[in-house]
Amino acid sequence: MSASNFNMHFVCTLDEARSIVDQHEKYWISNCNCREHRGPCNRSRMDVCLQFYPVTVADGSNKRAATKDEVYAILKEAREKHLVPRPFRNEKDRDRVDGICFCCDDCCGYFLGRWGHGVGNPLETVGWNSPLVLRHKNNTTFGKHR
Repeated sequence: MSASNFNMHFVCTLDEARSIVDQHEKYWISNCNCREHRGPCNRSRMDVCLQFYPVTVADGSNKRAATKDEVYAILKEAREKHLVPRPFRNEKDRDRVDGICFCCDDCCGYFLGRWGHGVGNPLETVGWNSPLVLRHKNNTTFGKHR
């Protein structure tokens, strides 16, 4: 078990997400758990939960192996629809990134406060090397980089 103090979830830029993707050779895609629980998303399709290992904490349905081209298509959609990459780490080894969720202001339980984080309040955080501002869904800057 890692002694790392990294958070389980963090936000990064799309360029940083692509860098994480490029560090892996195998990919799995599943439905987003938040979108499954909330219902149809008004911003994007449902199958945007990317994983780098066959077993992770992500528990969305319809998990399947994916090609790098399919993963790049998700990154393209994330840019077009202003989805926010939210990588997640392995529960036992926080130095290892297990996957990336692509979150939005319509469904994400973490951003909307459904999982106990800032209930209904805007959230501001930073990526690895560059700031990223996340605001309430009524603000058009959600998911855009400063």
